[in-house]
Amino acid sequence: MGYMIHSLGKLAVEPDITLYIFVINGDFRGPQFEALEHAFRSIASNIGEKSAIVEGLSAEFSYDVCKQYLNEDIRVIWDALPALLITDAHPTAISERTLRLFAPLIWAQQEFGNLETFFRGLVAFARTRDRSFLEHFKPRNELLEAADKIIGAKPAIGGFSINGNEFIRQMRRRPSSTARLQRKFQPKR
Repeated sequence: MGYMIHSLGKLAVEPDITLYIFVINGDFRGPQFEALEHAFRSIASNIGEKSAIVEGLSAEFSYDVCKQYLNEDIRVIWDALPALLITDAHPTAISERTLRLFAPLIWAQQEFGNLETFFRGLVAFARTRDRSFLEHFKPRNELLEAADKIIGAKPAIGGFSINGNEFIRQMRRRPSSTARLQRKFQPKR
């Protein structure tokens, strides 16, 4: 299902919709946005009846999405536009548990190899909630930071030692991948 609306406040409440994909663009035109414009109808027709992709007919729409979901002024993310915001909440139902996946199209193009692959993954996620799509949104440096604390380059067997206590602490503290993703895109307070 696809919508083109003037303002976020005009988005109809439909209880059956469980995933919203908002186009955040402002007034930018470039190759990524043109690719999205070209794919919009296909995405809308393939994401299923429980998902909606929503694009604004004015720059105000993007400003509203940023303020409502990211608690940021659009100028803060200017360099990342155009982007998609993938969420599980209607603007009137946002809570601290609301999923907020911010996907700049330039990042998606690099992360998925091309925008076509990203759009296909997005459609598959919208239809099946396949968690493999979410793996792309995990910060890559978390694992490296944990490994740095656990494995040290100290005089030991082979020049490396393992901090077993830190390993156990890391395993106990490690939240689920969904919790990490939700926390990453929570608005600042």
